[in-house]
Amino acid sequence: MINADSKIVLKGDISLINQNPALILNSRQTKTPLGSDEWIQNSVDACKHFIGDGRPLIASIGMNTWELILWSMGEFNGRGIIICPIKSTGAFENSIEKISCDFNLNPDNHTWVFIPVPGNTRSEKSWWTDRDQLAFEIAGNIVPVSIRDGGCLDTLIGKELDKSEKSVDLSFQTSYQPAQKERTKLVVPESCPVFLNWYHLTHWTCRTYKPWPGEKPSDFFRAIVNSRTEYPRSASCTLKRILAENRLRASGSQIRNETPVVALTSLEPCDALELMKWRKRYVRPTFEPYGIAIFCRAAMKIGIRLVKYSGPDEDRNDTDITPELTQGYGKGDWPKEQEWRSIGDVDLSLIPDDEAVVLVPSKEEVEEFQKLTRFEVRPLEEG
Repeated sequence: MINADSKIVLKGDISLINQNPALILNSRQTKTPLGSDEWIQNSVDACKHFIGDGRPLIASIGMNTWELILWSMGEFNGRGIIICPIKSTGAFENSIEKISCDFNLNPDNHTWVFIPVPGNTRSEKSWWTDRDQLAFEIAGNIVPVSIRDGGCLDTLIGKELDKSEKSVDLSFQTSYQPAQKERTKLVVPESCPVFLNWYHLTHWTCRTYKPWPGEKPSDFFRAIVNSRTEYPRSASCTLKRILAENRLRASGSQIRNETPVVALTSLEPCDALELMKWRKRYVRPTFEPYGIAIFCRAAMKIGIRLVKYSGPDEDRNDTDITPELTQGYGKGDWPKEQEWRSIGDVDLSLIPDDEAVVLVPSKEEVEEFQKLTRFEVRPLEEG
């Protein structure tokens, strides 16, 4: 059990630690899971089983495998032990409040276990080893679902089997499946038609492995669990959401001061397709061939502005330029993107019908998307 001399902090209903909690385990899985995946189905079934028996679950944050258990606790009204990182001793309540809101949890029904991490660390993974070991220490019942042979969790499970101190329930176990490449493959039209008189700014969409801007994690995981054949946060689904909401939602990811912005490019579609590449660092493409292009005049009317690029020796704090509209050159020569930005959301209801165009990869998709929008839909393939 947790050493009293450790720096780990406990909050909430601490009695749950002594109520034989179940640890439902999955090795790292694909970033584009479907509800039809066996590891998803079996994990949710396991959660329902133990919640039905009145047993607390052990959950955490930072990976979809852990957060699926956390989502199940909120979705099926379970209780649990939630392991979290903490950088500041004064941030406990804020962390509890945020996670509870994100996953529809009653904070009083759970044990909150905080692992301290250095305030200056930039790695989101620095505490994962401590989390895994602590979860095994707390667990009364270990439930492997989809475990990679020779992986960290496989090793920890083996040690518990050798000690024979805790029960290992194999009722929900399934084989481990490596990530399926066809799900993550970037498909770009091989040829592109010429768009005459192109004076547009285009927002290209991209798949996301986390909730959309403005979306709660609980809704994100519910969409995954209910999906069957298409990853519900694909570039295509993202464009459909934009059209349904009539809004481009801003994000502060990788932006100065984390100010939410919407990024667009003045590149013609054929030139933009050439920049759609796989980004190994982020395990996703730069962007994908689903977008909405706004006529320049209409875009500027609603405040969309050109980004200024600057090198390390140049003044990036020019008082005449909003900081969020400045960008370094980057290793990939980012000025090629010819980026424009809106600070904050873009309300598409302000755009006249004939001053925006929806772009999709193939002719086969035009009819489907045309039903979702008043703007003209054009394909990015010739013929």
